[in-house]
Amino acid sequence: MGDEDGDFAQVFGGDAGAKTLKSDTAIQATKKELNRKDQAPETRVVEFNNEPANTGFVTNIIKSTKYTWWNVVPKSLWEQFRKVANFYFLIVAILTFLPGVTSFSPSTAVIPLVLVVGFSIARELYDDGMRGRSDRRSNHQKFSVLKRDAKGSGMTEEVKSLNIKVGDILVLKKNSPVPADCLALLSTEEGGVLYVSTAQLDGETNLKRHLVTQATKDLTDAAQVHALDGKAEVSGPNPQFEVFQGSVKLAGAEDAVPVDSLNLILRGSTLRNTEEVHALVVYTGVDSKVALNMRDPPSKMCQLDRTLNWTVLMIFLLLVILVIVFAALAGVAQERVVQESWYLGPTSTDSGVAVGFRSVATFIVLFSAWIPISLFVSLESVRVFQALFMFRDEKMKSYDGRRMAASSTNLSDTLGIVHTILSDKTGTLTRNVMEYVACAFSGEIIDIREDPSLMKDRLAAGEEKVNDMASAMAICHSVVPDFHGEEEGEILEHPTYQGQSPDEVSLVESARSFGLELMERSVDKMVLVRNGEKETYEMVGEIEFNSDRKRMSLVVKLEDGNYRVYTKGADTTMFPRILISSEEEKGIEDDLHAFAVEGLRTLVFASKDITEEQYQSWQTLWREALLSTDGREEKVAAAAEVVESDMKFIGVTAVEDKLQDQVPETIEFLRNAGISLWVLTGDKRETAENIGYSAAMLSRSMTVVHMEAHSQEEVSGMLEDTYRTHCDSAGFEGTVGNMKSLQSLTNVKQAKKYKSAVHDGDKSLAVIIDGKTLQFVLDSYAKYFLAITDHCKTVICCRVTPMQKALVVRMVKKLRGCVTLAIGDGGNDVSMIQEADVGVGLYGKEGTQASRSADFAIGEFKLLKRLLCIHGHYCWVRNPGLINVSFYKNVFITMGQVFYQFFCQFSGTSIHNEYIVTVFNVVITLFNPIFFALFEKDLDEEVLMEKPEMYQANRERKNFGKRTVFEWVMGYALWHSIVTFWGQYGSLGSVRESNWLDGYEGGINAWGFGLSTQVVIIVLVKMLLMARTWNGLYLASFAISLAVYFVIIPIIIAFIDDNSLNGVLLTTFSSGTWWITFIVNATAAFMLDFIVVLIRRFYFPDAITMEQEREYKRYWTRK
Repeated sequence: MGDEDGDFAQVFGGDAGAKTLKSDTAIQATKKELNRKDQAPETRVVEFNNEPANTGFVTNIIKSTKYTWWNVVPKSLWEQFRKVANFYFLIVAILTFLPGVTSFSPSTAVIPLVLVVGFSIARELYDDGMRGRSDRRSNHQKFSVLKRDAKGSGMTEEVKSLNIKVGDILVLKKNSPVPADCLALLSTEEGGVLYVSTAQLDGETNLKRHLVTQATKDLTDAAQVHALDGKAEVSGPNPQFEVFQGSVKLAGAEDAVPVDSLNLILRGSTLRNTEEVHALVVYTGVDSKVALNMRDPPSKMCQLDRTLNWTVLMIFLLLVILVIVFAALAGVAQERVVQESWYLGPTSTDSGVAVGFRSVATFIVLFSAWIPISLFVSLESVRVFQALFMFRDEKMKSYDGRRMAASSTNLSDTLGIVHTILSDKTGTLTRNVMEYVACAFSGEIIDIREDPSLMKDRLAAGEEKVNDMASAMAICHSVVPDFHGEEEGEILEHPTYQGQSPDEVSLVESARSFGLELMERSVDKMVLVRNGEKETYEMVGEIEFNSDRKRMSLVVKLEDGNYRVYTKGADTTMFPRILISSEEEKGIEDDLHAFAVEGLRTLVFASKDITEEQYQSWQTLWREALLSTDGREEKVAAAAEVVESDMKFIGVTAVEDKLQDQVPETIEFLRNAGISLWVLTGDKRETAENIGYSAAMLSRSMTVVHMEAHSQEEVSGMLEDTYRTHCDSAGFEGTVGNMKSLQSLTNVKQAKKYKSAVHDGDKSLAVIIDGKTLQFVLDSYAKYFLAITDHCKTVICCRVTPMQKALVVRMVKKLRGCVTLAIGDGGNDVSMIQEADVGVGLYGKEGTQASRSADFAIGEFKLLKRLLCIHGHYCWVRNPGLINVSFYKNVFITMGQVFYQFFCQFSGTSIHNEYIVTVFNVVITLFNPIFFALFEKDLDEEVLMEKPEMYQANRERKNFGKRTVFEWVMGYALWHSIVTFWGQYGSLGSVRESNWLDGYEGGINAWGFGLSTQVVIIVLVKMLLMARTWNGLYLASFAISLAVYFVIIPIIIAFIDDNSLNGVLLTTFSSGTWWITFIVNATAAFMLDFIVVLIRRFYFPDAITMEQEREYKRYWTRK
């Protein structure tokens, strides 16, 4: 079956199998980003305080601005005219300057273009100016740098940040920002410890513990730092915060000493709770890690914009066809009529071919209003305000008062058409507030929820296994005690704990409650207090946790001189490393299963005693691995394996991470709104499944299929069996009878047809798949897997990596062609958040990498309901309405120009006054669509929050697409233009024959003004009628726009001296014939609108229409 699977390969541009995803550039970029830490970067050598030796490095200047004084004009213009629409209107403006092309004044094309482009440039320059101010503040901030005078004596000099160089030794004070990436050499804190806040880098509020280098840990004062000679050999610049390696070799020392990320303090962090630190600058300016991470997030184009581009292209093609046809007719008219009209002068002698070619430019200018120049600025503006409305929405605040943020304003309307949500679990569905609840010893569980003092009592009684468990919890971690209180200078009696993992902090706090309190941790020492007595452990080696290892180890020297290795990690990575019998293994698995059923997070602890000789041998191997620049990762892994094998099992800990507020209710609401939900988590299957039941994603009445396979053949059989057993019964038997017949699903359209046959109400299937099986699916069976998930109410992917999360999102997005939303709270969710059509980040306990990388950031999962069903719903009503009416009004007024060409021998003469056409677009009809897009509500908020089916109904309405464009352009705009032009022609006659008042002829100016007036009033009334929400601003915009039209004529006459408009107001509005014509025309025009509304409401009502009827009844009942 795998060989026959061509879909995924076709979508991603490769063959089925392992090559399927490799050719996809977006996923390949994700892979490179996630695996960049495995690459061996170049190295650099930095001499201590030796400026002549440290040449060739970049300066410390940070520049985030786009423009400079010398490129601001050409670059800003280039940025604007790269846009197709702006370039098109630039061509139109240029054509108006050519003699003989058009009767329009160039100002009528230039002014709107200048306003639109000028607005966009002004906004960009403002944003760039704000970035420039920030750069200047940062670059000119002063710092203390150690310098050597001519005699070699040390001195301190104040230096601006932009003048800091690689090799300088900085003197950082408490609460001082760090201006460059530095190696810590000396700290005033005992044990060489220092603390920094990285809130500006990753948003994490907890302080990070860093250490001075082992080579300089014995330094005690600044004079010793002044006298330092040596060099640091470090890896080249790399954007990964946790990736740093190198060594320091001081003058006179025999060996170099390794350094790592624990010794590196980053630019953008702030020194906290440490009086003073001396640090060696190793990366400056654009080489610093924070600068390397200053790149634009992936650009996402929403579905509305893609459809809009298609619409503009189609209308442009229609315009091209119309221009060519009318240019040809102009040539024909020249040959048949104009050349015979000797009184036209030189023009009459031109050939038809010459006139035809010249008329191409003429009609491009005349019909240019087909594409609304103000649309793009209007749409951009309303999206900014919609994002502001989201930010100011008090109901979008989280429990801690944090407001939501929208960094991708162009995706606001995409929130209204989401089909599939792919969610992280920990910190997204759960609180990420860890609470230790139990531990187990191969069959025996100690649950402190039943008796909080049980663990402490058994530890006091001297039980060895309990003592080992509590000791491991108190020792094996990277947590740091902090005695500083919230008030300045406040010192606490008992410390608070700072750690990068909430799990670790929970375990250390629990160990304190048992009687083992962590009191001190320095570069190489840890002090515990047990029953009032201190225990000192010398830390001689630490093997850090990462997502690949899924474990961490600490090598300590005990007080009796022996060595012990403590290791903790996930059960999958720990089982191969511990020595247990089959009976013990079964007991441990039973314990893990019992914890997982409750949705608890588990860690397996183990230890190993080693001799002095074994330690020294391992330390040599470990040191060589850390100092290695060739194949370092492999050597480090091999060295770790030496001590992380043949270990003694200690026990299993269980930590509870409770669900966030209203998660089950939110999930049920979203499901009823027609949104599919996938959960992607790194937890084990049992834990993820139990959370599924707790969160109402799973129910006891559902059929839950577990997919766990070890080979492609096994996956193939499993998918086919699952489909035959659970999917044919949903109504597909005979349509899709077996897996091979699914080959018909070779494109997105067929997949959509296939999926539409599944009745959502019949779905009672859930699939839970592990990471290993999922990889087989992604490689070869994506299409078949989605054929099954189309029948599922819930899909849970467990034991998945960050890369797999991104690949799953892309699989669903590409093969099903539906709008995806990914939501998560941690750094491991960034790849899937950026991959999805809409990325939502939660302000997490693990930092704000997710929220900073996301298109929208919220504080709690439950707020997703309001984000989609209120803001998303309204934006999907408002923005398509803005676009539809913009095309409608422009095509409407332009069709009058088209019809008039039949009366002027296709000469390109305009029936509308050129200035009226200009102000029609940029003034008269500008604000009504904007206010519609800001305030329109098709249903009340209370209804949308109570009835999730309204979201699905609105999504399926397809408020903007081929059908709506046809309806508004070929329906309303064409019909209204036919009625107004030919209706006026029928009542008033042609321009030459029209009688307006007392037998006087109105002429072309009055005839054109009468037509323009009809167009303006009908367009404004149409805008008024399309809105269901009439607030003060919307009604005022209607009245002001109408008033502006009648005020603009005297202004044009007074300031532009356009005699063509003299007397047209009196002529037109004094004519009873014109008023009767206008009333009849307007009535006939809106008959089509009313017929469409009546048919939809009475014969084809959808859920929203019926709910609106109920709202009307409720309103009038209250009246």
